[in-house]
Amino acid sequence: MTDSSSSTGSHTLMSLMSVLLLVLLYLGGEDVFEIAIGNARYMGGESLLWLAGSVGYVAAALVVAGLCIWAITSPETLISWYDRSLAPRIEKLGWARWAIAGLAILFPSILFLGIWGKSLTAASFRILILFLSAVAAGLVVSEKSARAFPNIALSLLLGASVFGVSKRLILVTDYPFKLYWSEGNRLWDYSLYFLRGQYLVEGDFTFPTYLTPGRHGLWGLPFLIPGATIATLRLWDVVLWTLPYLLLGWLFFTAKRTNLSWRLRFGIALWMLVYLTLAGTFAPLVLSAILLAWLLNSSRPLRAALLAAVAGFYAGISRWTWFAAPAVWAGLWILLDVDTEPHRKRRFVRSLGVGAAGLFGGIAAQALMSVAFPRPEAVFSTAFSQPLLWYRLLPNALSQQGILRSLLIAIGPLVVLLIWGGLQGRPRWGWLEWSALWLSLAGFLGLGIAASVKIGGGNNLHNLDMFMMTLLFALAWVAFRWLRREGRKWSSFPGGIQALLVLAILIPSFDVMRSGRPTRLPDENAVQESLEIIRAEAARADVVLFIDQRQLLTFGQVGDEPLILDYELKHMMNQAMSSNQEYFDQFEDDLAAQRFDLIVSDALPGFLRGSDYQFGEENDVWLKFGAGLLNKYYVPIRKLPTGIWLLAPKPTG
Repeated sequence: MTDSSSSTGSHTLMSLMSVLLLVLLYLGGEDVFEIAIGNARYMGGESLLWLAGSVGYVAAALVVAGLCIWAITSPETLISWYDRSLAPRIEKLGWARWAIAGLAILFPSILFLGIWGKSLTAASFRILILFLSAVAAGLVVSEKSARAFPNIALSLLLGASVFGVSKRLILVTDYPFKLYWSEGNRLWDYSLYFLRGQYLVEGDFTFPTYLTPGRHGLWGLPFLIPGATIATLRLWDVVLWTLPYLLLGWLFFTAKRTNLSWRLRFGIALWMLVYLTLAGTFAPLVLSAILLAWLLNSSRPLRAALLAAVAGFYAGISRWTWFAAPAVWAGLWILLDVDTEPHRKRRFVRSLGVGAAGLFGGIAAQALMSVAFPRPEAVFSTAFSQPLLWYRLLPNALSQQGILRSLLIAIGPLVVLLIWGGLQGRPRWGWLEWSALWLSLAGFLGLGIAASVKIGGGNNLHNLDMFMMTLLFALAWVAFRWLRREGRKWSSFPGGIQALLVLAILIPSFDVMRSGRPTRLPDENAVQESLEIIRAEAARADVVLFIDQRQLLTFGQVGDEPLILDYELKHMMNQAMSSNQEYFDQFEDDLAAQRFDLIVSDALPGFLRGSDYQFGEENDVWLKFGAGLLNKYYVPIRKLPTGIWLLAPKPTG
């Protein structure tokens, strides 16, 4: 590609980023003024501070807008000014410029997860701050304008990744009660493979239907450490939502012997983190993918088959719906690798063999689970009896964008890049390769859509994890081929492809910024008061049912209370969404007989909500089957400041 075309592509990219920044300045300004006007209703220093901040925003926005207009109308002049005037001054800063870049990258996390974060929740303003911080960090470490765009992209990914990890780290606390719906009971779940002997189980022990060693056992590994605390488990949760994704991005290309700089490898790892965070992909599925990405070799089909079987087995013991995914990924990788084996028939046979091995591993996992970990009912027993809420595909109270629009935004640039990349070079994919790829994607897309519209889903893209991982494997092969055969640099791509690459970086990075605020927990006095009341009431009761907050038993916050396995919040909610009348008839019989002297629960809903509210249908089925029965036979005797309700039988007569 000539210098002229490369320069044109850079100018197109600069114009795209400038236009985007102008739009964000406008939207962010609307958010700032809305907050300032709201605070100005109250007299005092806080409102004056917001007004002063608004004035400062206008001044800064005018300067940035001027630079953006300059970049759009005369990019050559701006680049020349940067190289001649600004870059030499930046270089004189020496190592201080790296400190400045580090502070710029940390700034969004400090601002939005600190005391200001409770007010600065608007997505457009958050995205603007991330973008400006990345531009500042990227420019301050660039000696020449030619390095600016890659450095800005890396800074953007790093800033988004730091924010994403930080908003999880602020949840690492020794707070003894749950931090969000069912979190406490999940910590109890994780303990069952390791601390089963410490529980005084009433009746026969059976593993909960939803429990799997690949997923819940992985999250429970810290229980192998003597004296592991609730904070230890929460820190491990952060590790599992971070490290596997970084490893997948790093190993995809490190293992393939591509001559990538550490900077590019690091950028790919960061992109993988924000992309898989957007996809909501759980660590076990990522670990299965890591095994294939790291060691799979198309020229060694026997080893590939073994790896596919192991990956399929681990995915299968983690979640039954995942059992076939590694088989598809491994088979696709073999089939798409037209460079290693140009002969289509041999490649097709190899891909079938490797895929069959992966499928065998997934099926073997299901067989083992049924024998080694017996459960009261089949794991898929409720999967086909729950209603489908198709309206959640479109914008609704639960998801502002809806599933379809969110998915299109997330994958649109990636699909175009995949098609463009698949049509480059020789030999190219033929009808067989393209058909296998689109059929695989379509199959996982259909499964993901069905799971997303099922009651209980639809608030994010995590049910489309297999689809998005399959797309990732295909994209990784295309990128691997580019890097291995073409050795392309950023500036060598056409302007349109550069724009798509920028969007592929921006979209998941921006999505990370949409949520996250300072943690707000009850004060220590409220926590201790709640613990003391629960202990006292439990000590007076003979039979205590922990519908919720079972982690209190796990970490010894209450005495050795007999554990009743039957009625646990997540399991009960799943049965309610399936309208399992038989299950709740038994529950009603137990409540009517006053089997439980005390019930520990979260606050019970009191009225129907419907689809106009977030998770309205879920609220309604829980009210109908669970909370309704509790309200009928039991009465709250304590409503604790930590949001916990203690229920006792209603007086008879």
